[in-house]
Amino acid sequence: MTRLPRQFSRFLIPAALLAASSIGAHAQAAPVSAADLMGEYNLIVLGDAKVRTETEGAVYVGGDLKTTSPYGVNPDHAPNGALGGTLVVGGDIKGQVHLQSGDAVIGGAVNGAVNNNGGGTVTTGTNIDTAAVSQAALALSAQLSGLSDTGGSITGGQNAVFTAAAGPDGLAVFTIDGSFFNGVSSLNFNTGGATTVINVTGDIISLTGGFNFNGAYPHILFNFHEATSLTLNKAFGASILAPLADARINGGRVQGSVVVASLMQTAEIDGPLFAGDFPDAPEVPLPAGAVIMLTGLGGLAAAKHRRRA
Repeated sequence: MTRLPRQFSRFLIPAALLAASSIGAHAQAAPVSAADLMGEYNLIVLGDAKVRTETEGAVYVGGDLKTTSPYGVNPDHAPNGALGGTLVVGGDIKGQVHLQSGDAVIGGAVNGAVNNNGGGTVTTGTNIDTAAVSQAALALSAQLSGLSDTGGSITGGQNAVFTAAAGPDGLAVFTIDGSFFNGVSSLNFNTGGATTVINVTGDIISLTGGFNFNGAYPHILFNFHEATSLTLNKAFGASILAPLADARINGGRVQGSVVVASLMQTAEIDGPLFAGDFPDAPEVPLPAGAVIMLTGLGGLAAAKHRRRA
């Protein structure tokens, strides 16, 4: 049975993500995890982001958000997430943002405009604990990188087929090197619906080859846990966790949740959002004052209940 390493399974990061003055308006009285956030936010950038084009779901940027042309956010009309809105920015917004639905919560100032076409609120000067979000994402990536392969197979040569062999807990794990993508033309998955983690080694990852995904896979997560640089010039049909990476998403589109350290985005990021299920996550008690808490994997049950409500 695949178990999370004990030293990480107890990882807890208490964090008041929003200031006391805004907790009543924005915070949800439930603990959340980095995995939960990936089920609510289409894009999570821990640092700065420079963007032009569109992200179809909710967006979190821990640093500054700079747009070089009007940036569309949340045309999918996702509800406000656990961080308080569908557009959450820890620093300043520089440029034009068209928010189609939900609230905007901004730590700094708006040097440009946030056009909230859905009629939600735009709040500036909010104290957002961006360090807690970053630590939670890093903890999740580290936890998953420590899991052992569960014995699946990769066949098909250039037309690669990942056949999952999930453990009794329903989790399947593969490990590949970043150079793997250079030798394939298509990626196919037989997972039987199992949550599948593909740990990718290598610090500089450039996905510019001719491979294609045969569909979009909401239960598959590529964990680029060593990557400090990630370049994507092709369509990608699964979620991406790369909390150390300065990322460039230049071509095609990503169909999944994306977590990166910093971002230059000129291609769309779309759904489906990550819908995987990590077993054996510890439950986190509801904190006093109903402030939001983050863990690497904790609080999963509470967030699932919230999403299903």
